[in-house]
Amino acid sequence: MKHILGTAAVALAAAIGAPAFAECPAPESAAVQAGVNIVLAAEAQNADFNVLTARAAALAKECSKNAYVQKAAALVFNKAFNASKNGAEALSRADLAWSYLLAMRAASNGNEPPVLVMINNNQPSEFGVYQEPDPKESILGNLFSIEMATGALASQHLPVKAGEKLRACGMYDYGDASTASHIMQNNAAVDIPPALNMLDRLIAICTPKMSKTSSERYMLGMRARVAVKRVKAKPDRPDAMALLQQAQADSKAFATLDPDYDLVYWSKSDAEELDALILKRKQDAAPTPAEADWFKPGNPENPKVVAAIAAKLDAAWKIDEPLWTGGKFETYRKVMGELQDRMYKSNNLPAARAAIYAAAKGQSDGSLRSAETKGLRAPPDFLWNFLKPAAN
Repeated sequence: MKHILGTAAVALAAAIGAPAFAECPAPESAAVQAGVNIVLAAEAQNADFNVLTARAAALAKECSKNAYVQKAAALVFNKAFNASKNGAEALSRADLAWSYLLAMRAASNGNEPPVLVMINNNQPSEFGVYQEPDPKESILGNLFSIEMATGALASQHLPVKAGEKLRACGMYDYGDASTASHIMQNNAAVDIPPALNMLDRLIAICTPKMSKTSSERYMLGMRARVAVKRVKAKPDRPDAMALLQQAQADSKAFATLDPDYDLVYWSKSDAEELDALILKRKQDAAPTPAEADWFKPGNPENPKVVAAIAAKLDAAWKIDEPLWTGGKFETYRKVMGELQDRMYKSNNLPAARAAIYAAAKGQSDGSLRSAETKGLRAPPDFLWNFLKPAAN
């Protein structure tokens, strides 16, 4: 993928006409009103976005230290995105929208009060730096989508290179990671490489800052949850196990930072579900254990072992059911007796008993029967139900 070599607000403005602002309007409220006026024009039907983006870029240039104006420019370019005539124009507008949002942050002191502006028909309204509308998710979503469509990646969405010198973790990185994670979780069936790279990059940047009390540690839970949702949305994806193992590494790192964790960002039940997914995939990929090993530790819990036991009982039932001779069911009883004998000798009695019971119950209710025996009557309960594990 190509690398976007920065943004070009000044070049874009020059290319489509002379800037509309020679200096930043004063006082500050006048500059904010000027920015809001462009935003309002961008929301009008049949808006001329070539003109409006040029005006927004020119105002943002002259008012580079005004966080309100930078936000207004971000809103205008984000609005212009959907009106783009081609991929190059859409990419430029999406990249500029994000750049102006970053410029807003750079110009902000973090505590600007809303400014009273006049909107339609001179109605007073408040416009704030961090007040709604918050365009961050929309801007990132648009940028991610056009990056995927064009094959270009913004610098902050490139994969981290080995040995790359990373910047320091900043105050907005946790929030940006959360937004990227949210977008991916809401679109789990679609791979979004720029969002994945962004989250990986932010985790790499902020790892030195992670501790038991820092919000940055939650990024590990975000990435783990994204991975699990991606695998659930597309279980047959070839990298499913790699994704789950990365999630497991993140889960363990999260637990190491905070052993007492049980949070909405990542909970112990999330970790247990992840471990179960990995175990099941390993079992599914592995061959069925040999019959002599069915009851060895770890094997009775394997669904393949339960299915194999059920198949053995099913084959016996295929012989006995048509005879139904006085309730003897000799073949089935013989197989069940052999299974019980091995169960008692296994030194793994509870698990082995549970496996035989699950197999017999599945064979009886039809869920673990062959196509040949689907139409046969069920074995009488007394042949197998005595194995039901005691309730805890």
